[in-house]
Amino acid sequence: MKDFNKNAVVLLMGSALNNIISLFINTFLIAYLLQINSGNIVNISIFYIVVYALIGLLYVLLSMWLTQKVKIRFFQIGIILKCILILLIALLKTNVSDYIVLIAIFLGVSESFYWSSFNVMQNDLINRHKIQKQISLNAIVKNIVNIVLPITLGTAIELYSFSSIAILVCTFSIMQIVLSFFIKSEYENTENKNLKSFIETIKKRCQSGRPACFDSGWGLE
Repeated sequence: MKDFNKNAVVLLMGSALNNIISLFINTFLIAYLLQINSGNIVNISIFYIVVYALIGLLYVLLSMWLTQKVKIRFFQIGIILKCILILLIALLKTNVSDYIVLIAIFLGVSESFYWSSFNVMQNDLINRHKIQKQISLNAIVKNIVNIVLPITLGTAIELYSFSSIAILVCTFSIMQIVLSFFIKSEYENTENKNLKSFIETIKKRCQSGRPACFDSGWGLE
């Protein structure tokens, strides 16, 4: 990991947490809904129709508004909405099936914000010579999560309850929110450094009396 900058490490850790959360929603929430609805798949069908319809619509719209300045904010909004979603699931307990459309809306919107910004951020904030390695590490971590977590979470749900494990997963989501604030936009940092460097260069030219210095009205004596 020493070859990666802070942004790369934070994105990798955040992706691992997101894989855990996604596994919980797409596997254990669906299984729980089937259990409390006696295997009725109508609610499950409605759930996925709403989720994918929102993702298809919002992903395109958000991608149009995505800029260097808002990409991290979009990313954080997606994580926060998913945290709220997990908390709702934990609080609703067996009543979650009565609010299946609301749950689907939260998931669809959060996924749209998250994925419309994540891929762009990964390409922008990670050195192009290391991006392939980053993608490979993400894939390895995801495979490990998909192998280990189903057994671990399944056993935990049997020993405790679905709502208790939902609260545990909510803490993972909070950790992901905290991690997101450690991401720094290299674009913004570079822009500030370049502006500072430009001003310092002008000052030096003015002090040395070189012709490149002229009265620009900036007050650079």
